[in-house]
Order: sequence, then structure tokens, then C-alpha cells
Amino acid sequence: MSQPLPVEFDPQRLAKAGDEFIARLPLAHFKRLVAELRDSAGEVSATLRFVRAEGGRVRVSGRMRAEFTLRCERCLGDFALEVDEEFDLVVVDSDKATETLPEEMEPLVTDERGHLRAVDLLEDELLLALPIVAKHADEHDCVGNFVYKAQPIAPAPQAPRSNPFAALAGLKKND
Repeated sequence: MSQPLPVEFDPQRLAKAGDEFIARLPLAHFKRLVAELRDSAGEVSATLRFVRAEGGRVRVSGRMRAEFTLRCERCLGDFALEVDEEFDLVVVDSDKATETLPEEMEPLVTDERGHLRAVDLLEDELLLALPIVAKHADEHDCVGNFVYKAQPIAPAPQAPRSNPFAALAGLKKND
């Protein structure tokens, strides 16, 4: 049964119960994410499931959806980016413990008390979902259809260069 997501939680306890949560959080709650966006309007919807997997490891899996407004680096206009991402994380208690995980497992490090904050978990995943370079998917969608296209520069004509050793060549012939 799904229930509202707590602000902070113990993933070990939630996995033991096999809990599932549904969350709808305003974008304004995600301070680091909002710093990358054009505005904080909108919300993030997420589903999280906690299970105990192989080797007694706790896994947090789920899905999140949101729509952001970003600035296009091509035209400097705004554009909407829809995010619909799934995640599957393995809970560990330290950065050192991440080294023992198989490469295909993505770690989720708890705080010193073994707890996680819902906003931090979702915000990290949302930041990873942002493009490295924000731009319209199609350059024709750019504001005013403005796209700077570099024109090849013709090489400047070169004046004939004088050889500073030409005088030495003349002296050598005179010998």
C-alpha cells in the first residue's frame, strides 16, 4: 500500500516492512536543482519502493516525473524539459562501503544515523537527469529561429616573406 513520503526516514526499517511511497513535492523544495532552472514553478511526482535484496542489501527503487524550464544555450530562450526517470539504488552506510559494491549497482549513502532525506535523494537523481548542455532538441525550435552558425574564415593573404639568410647565400657564392 502506498503512503505519503516522510521527510526523513530509516531505509532499513522501511525495507523490512516493504514500504512504498508516493510523493508530490514542489520544485521550490529542491534548492540545488532550482539554481539550475529558470524558475521554481511546478512539482516533482515520485514513487519509491524499499525492499531487502540479495545479501541483505536494502534497495530503493522508483520513478520520478517533473517538467522544468531551462535556458537554451543556443538561443538563450526558455524551453521545457520533461523528466521521466527510473532509479534503482543500493543503500550503504559510508563512502567506503560503496567500493565493495559491484559496478552495476548504484550506491545511496545514508547519513551518520543511517537515515535518508527524501528531498536529497530525489534531488540528486533529478540533477543527474539534467542535460550537460541545455538546448532545444531541434535547433528550429530556438527563439526567433536564431542559431549562430560559424562561417569558415578565409585565410588572410600572405605577403612574400624575405629570407634573412639570403645575404649569406650570396656571400657563399662569392667565395
